[in-house]
Amino acid sequence: MPEYDIDPEVLAGFIDESQEGLKVVENLFVELEQDPGNNKIIQEIFRPVHSLKGTCAFFGLHHTKELSHAMENVLDDVRQGRSTVNKQMISLLLEGIDMLIKIFDRLSQGEDEITDEDAFRKMVDSFSQSFDDQKLSTLDLHMETAVTIMGRIEEVKFLLPDKLSGLSDEIQALLEKIFGTKEHLAVQLEQLKSKKQIKKEKADTSDKITVKKRTKKPEHHERKVDKTMRVPEKSIDTFIDYLGELVIVEEMFLYLQKKVADMGQSGKVSADFKRVIETFSSLSDNLIKNILEIRSVAASGLLNKSARIVRDICSKNGKTARVRIKGEQIRIDKSYVELLDAPLTHLVRNAIDHGIEEPETRKKSGKPEVGDIFVAIQETGDDITLVISEDGKGLDYDAIHKKAVKQGSVKPEQDLSKADIAQLIFQSGVSTAKEVTDVSGRGVGMDVVKKAIDSAGGTIHIKSEKGQGSTFSIVLPKNVTTQITSGFLIKSGALVYVFPMEVIGETFAPEKKDYTTLKNRERVVKRRDRLFPVIDLGQALARKGVNKIADTTKKHEANVGVIVTVGSKEYVFCVDELLGVQKVVVKPVKGLGMNDNIFDGAAMMGDDSVAMILGPDGLKTLVEGS
Repeated sequence: MPEYDIDPEVLAGFIDESQEGLKVVENLFVELEQDPGNNKIIQEIFRPVHSLKGTCAFFGLHHTKELSHAMENVLDDVRQGRSTVNKQMISLLLEGIDMLIKIFDRLSQGEDEITDEDAFRKMVDSFSQSFDDQKLSTLDLHMETAVTIMGRIEEVKFLLPDKLSGLSDEIQALLEKIFGTKEHLAVQLEQLKSKKQIKKEKADTSDKITVKKRTKKPEHHERKVDKTMRVPEKSIDTFIDYLGELVIVEEMFLYLQKKVADMGQSGKVSADFKRVIETFSSLSDNLIKNILEIRSVAASGLLNKSARIVRDICSKNGKTARVRIKGEQIRIDKSYVELLDAPLTHLVRNAIDHGIEEPETRKKSGKPEVGDIFVAIQETGDDITLVISEDGKGLDYDAIHKKAVKQGSVKPEQDLSKADIAQLIFQSGVSTAKEVTDVSGRGVGMDVVKKAIDSAGGTIHIKSEKGQGSTFSIVLPKNVTTQITSGFLIKSGALVYVFPMEVIGETFAPEKKDYTTLKNRERVVKRRDRLFPVIDLGQALARKGVNKIADTTKKHEANVGVIVTVGSKEYVFCVDELLGVQKVVVKPVKGLGMNDNIFDGAAMMGDDSVAMILGPDGLKTLVEGS
């Protein structure tokens, strides 16, 4: 660090900007490998590396300056046309980017630039060697040109001996003075060609082309990075908490407006009250939307790393694949970038390592030799969804089931659907990989993926068909700190409950004749020629020990049926009354005296009452206990 004082906020801003910029450059290198002649990409890479070299010196980051300078030398040779892009060069530059990213990660934690001087020195020397090799290649080109010129001179002397003999002799003498005689050049060229052939053979055996080159050069658009302002996350989170209270106030207004209308007060007063509430609601919605944008970042930083992952794994296992990315401009909560990093890495690795088949296998099965991997962020109502899909061999359901039975996770006689079996891969140790690789295995790390998503209130869905591939979808609420969401409100007994909108199918009023009991004593209700298992919400809650908050003493046929999707199966939850869709703020709750933690939280209603929120996991717990 420099002897003079550096403003900590200025340094922190530089570190943040450098980290973001390096992630962009990393993806640009992968693009450049696929399109090595694209000068726009080369310029986009060179500028931030050059800027980093100059700026880091101001902060006393001398190791960072040295490494970025070494990288700049190689890039400048490419930019000036003195060398050409190849796979080995890209691999080395990506290793340099990896080291710079680690340096800035350490700096952000208040640590030193480097922890291993020998590893750092080896990396810098690698760039110096690469730079020297490129100059050797340039000399090779000049020597070949000299020999060509000499050959042309001989041709000209033969055709026009009288007029050009003197001039051609002078030129030839000059060339021989610079490069040596033609015979000497020929010997040197043979030696250089021999060295180049050895290098080529080594490269062919150690590296295989991993990303299909595009036949048509895509139109390249220059990335633009918006200026940012540093604001403590704690301040933003506090503001969002106030927004949650604002939503509760809105519900109070709605409750009062309905009460005024029910009391038979002036229609005009009630109408004016409602109009004011609608204006308030519109303004609060816009305020919530805009303030949440402050915590959000473009999903590109998360999604674009998938191209690098696929490239590196293909280099190891000899497979080929193309990556399609969608939704880069969709904005997600900043914390999700870190949360989804490990799941995306695991799932993309699995997609190429154990999903996509070898080129010859794909060819025999009628598939393109190049595998297709699709990575996207999608917006769905109050949720965001991360999708990782591939067109590989699909999950081996029989193998997964057998492994789970052997491990004791499920009983042999259990009748499980494909969706239920697919969920078993998230249990620790349920891997069906025939061989362990240094990359991944179905089941290796998947339990970690599940835990990370569960902790954030998300869910994972799997669709897979043999020979057609697999799709993993991770669904998370858009809001993180304060969850403001739309829920489906129902009443059971004296209390109100909230179901997630995404699990609701339809509602109907079943008649007594529609109910029946099967031989296994399972109660079902008939709806459109289908039989749905029946779950009486009040009784299901009572069985789970929710005696303090649920009125479950009265046994009766509920008035309304709500078709709800739990896991991969549909059930009819019987409730007393439907209250409709409402915006709610999720609040954590503890100490309810339940056997299982089945509620995601609670929502404050306009009349100061509390509605308990039943999420997907809670609904699953109720179903399994019925």
